[in-house]
Amino acid sequence: MGIGLHGGGLETIRFLLRHGATVTATDLQSPETLKIVTEEFDNTNIRFVLGKHDESDFRNTDLVIKNPAVRRNSTLLATAPAIATDISLYLLARNALNHTGPLIAITGTKGKSTTAGACAHLLQPDFPGVRLGGNITVSPLSFVDDMAPEAPVVLELSSFQLGDLEFCRAHNTDETEWVPPLKPAVSVITNIMHDHQNYYSTMDEYVHDKTLVFHAQTPADYAIFLADEYGRSFARSTRAKVFLCADGDDGDDGAKVFLCADGDDGDDGDGGSVFTESGASESCDDIAALLPAALAIPGRHNRINMRMAAIAAFTVGGRPETIRCAAGNFTGIPHRMELVGTVGGITFVNDSAATIPEATLATVRALPAPVVLIAGGTDKALDIAAISDAGRAVASIHLLEGSATERMRVRLDSEGIRYSGPYTDLVSALNGAWNVARMLAAETGTATIVLSPGAASFGMFANEFDRGLQFRNACARYLGATGSSTNLSYAP
Repeated sequence: MGIGLHGGGLETIRFLLRHGATVTATDLQSPETLKIVTEEFDNTNIRFVLGKHDESDFRNTDLVIKNPAVRRNSTLLATAPAIATDISLYLLARNALNHTGPLIAITGTKGKSTTAGACAHLLQPDFPGVRLGGNITVSPLSFVDDMAPEAPVVLELSSFQLGDLEFCRAHNTDETEWVPPLKPAVSVITNIMHDHQNYYSTMDEYVHDKTLVFHAQTPADYAIFLADEYGRSFARSTRAKVFLCADGDDGDDGAKVFLCADGDDGDDGDGGSVFTESGASESCDDIAALLPAALAIPGRHNRINMRMAAIAAFTVGGRPETIRCAAGNFTGIPHRMELVGTVGGITFVNDSAATIPEATLATVRALPAPVVLIAGGTDKALDIAAISDAGRAVASIHLLEGSATERMRVRLDSEGIRYSGPYTDLVSALNGAWNVARMLAAETGTATIVLSPGAASFGMFANEFDRGLQFRNACARYLGATGSSTNLSYAP
C-alpha cells in the first residue's frame, strides 16, 4: 500500500517477488507517475492497482505492506489480516538469514541522515562490507539477501518507520510472525525538535515514536543521545549503556561525552565516566582520538553529528585511528549542506533536507558570509520563530510560494526583515538570489547561495529530494563549463 517514489516500495516488490510471493501493488498516484516502477516488471506474479485502492485487495490477502507515508488510521489498513513494513520485513529476513553483524539504528529530528552516512563511512575502512539503508532512500531489502552475515548495518529510521513497527505489532494477532523487535547493538537519537506536527496530535506522540529505537535494547547494548533535557530523560529510560554527547563549537576539544551506567545520567559526578576529545578517561583510553580538530563538513551541529557517528562506529569495533582519518575526509551526503559548485566567488549549497526553521538557522550560521538564502514551502504546523533569526543572519532572503511561506512572511514583516518573493518556481528564485550574490561577490570577493527551505516540499515539488535535484539542475546554468562542482553520493 503506497509504492512511492523513494525506492522503498520498489525494493519491497523486488524482494517479495524474489521470494516467491504473489504481489498486488496499489497506489493512489497515476500510472503515468509510476511508470518508472511498473515498466520494470513483466511478471505474472504481480498486478498493479493505480489511481485508487480497492478494499477487496486489503481483505483478500495474507499481508499488507504499509508505506511510511500512509496514515495509521486508514480504514483500509483496519481491514488487513496482517500488516508489515519494509523495515519489519528486513528484520524478519535478518533473523531468518542469521545475520549476526551489529545493527546501528539512528533517528532524530535533524542530523540523522548525516550521522548515518558518516557512521557507515567511518566503519568502511575496517568493515568493507558495511551497508547503509532506511530513511536515507535505500531500503535494506535491497541488500539483505546478498550481504555478508557478519557485516555491520547502519539504518536511518524516521519517526514514521519506528512508530509503524509498534503499530504493526499491535494490529497483528500473531505478533512474532511479521514484526520482530528492533534490537540494535547501538541506537542513536541525534536531537529532538518540533516537527511533523501536521501528522502527530501532540509532541509527546512524536517523541514516543523516536524512543522506540531503544526500547528493546539490553544492558549489553549502547545508546547515544544529546546531553540535553530529552537526552537525559532517554538515558534514564533505556536499559542500554548510554553515551551523552554535549554541545560544543567546531574544534572544541573540550566538548564532553558522558558514558552513563546503571541508569545514571552522567550529570551528578557520581557514577558516569567523563570523556573528552582532548583527554581520555581510564575507562576508555581510545575515545579521545575519534575526531580530528578540523572536519570537511562545516557547522557546530555537524561536529555533534560526527561525534555521535564516531562513538557508534567505535562501540562496534571501529579502530580509533581509522575512524579519525575517515572523519577528516567525510564531505557529507546529498541535500544536506551539499556543495553543488563555485563560480566567480559564488558558492552554491543544496540543503533541501532542512525542512524545519531550526535546521535552516543552523545552516546559515555554519556557512561563510555573506549568505543569500532561498527558503519557504509547505507548512507542517511548526513554530517558525527561528526563521527570523535566520533572516537576520543572511544578506537576503528569497521565498518560494507555499503555505509555510505565508506564515514566514507575516513573521518577517512584523520584525522588519526584508525579503524577495514569493516566487512561483525555483528557477525564478535562484535568478533573484544570483543577482544579489553577484553584487555581494563584487564587493567582498565571495558569496554563498543556499537552498535551505525550513519547510516541507509538497506542492511545488514531489519531495525534498526532487527539490534538491531541481536546485542542482538550475545551478548548472550559472556554473557552466567554468564552475567547479562536487557530486556527492551516499557513503559507502
